[in-house]
Amino acid sequence: MNNRENSKQQLAVRNCYDCGRKMYGRRENYTYSDCGLRSVILLNILVFHCECGAIVPEIPSPSVLHVSIAMNVLKKKTLLSGEEVRFLRKVAGYSATDLSNVIGMTNTAVSHWETSSKPIGKAADRLVRLSCFARIIYNIAGDEALMVDKGRLAQVTKELNLTSVLEHIEDRFAGSQSVKINPDVLADLEIVTSETREPMPVQ
Repeated sequence: MNNRENSKQQLAVRNCYDCGRKMYGRRENYTYSDCGLRSVILLNILVFHCECGAIVPEIPSPSVLHVSIAMNVLKKKTLLSGEEVRFLRKVAGYSATDLSNVIGMTNTAVSHWETSSKPIGKAADRLVRLSCFARIIYNIAGDEALMVDKGRLAQVTKELNLTSVLEHIEDRFAGSQSVKINPDVLADLEIVTSETREPMPVQ
């Protein structure tokens, strides 16, 4: 690629957190493993690159993004992987102990699922999805930092059709589900948030 073509793709410039030199941002697809899932790809987001090797994505409204990812994971047709159980639990705001108490399982069982040392069963999978979904919706509706269109939230809940999803979960493992999201169309929940798009490493 020549310099002219390269300059067209460079949309922003900022200083590198690591070395202080200029980082150049361009839109590209980014594997968002920092969220805890290795199979999530964010489409066409601004990613900054530095000569020192640092790569910093601009993650838009992380909490809203994570809810969108969670909704995709909840619709998975096969059993949850360990990292998916952990992701749903964290998005829901449960500690491992909280989740184990809610679903009536031991903390050890939850730990085994999340580390993939023991597979989750179909019945437990249903309990995890249902408990995490209910908590996520509760958190969204009660978050004063978010202004939620309650009608749209109800519509999203209906479209997910979790009852049907739970009924038709296949009793087999197929790894983590591939999730591709364009953050520019995160109007699924029509949430207005005070979060800003800051080009910084994801926690």
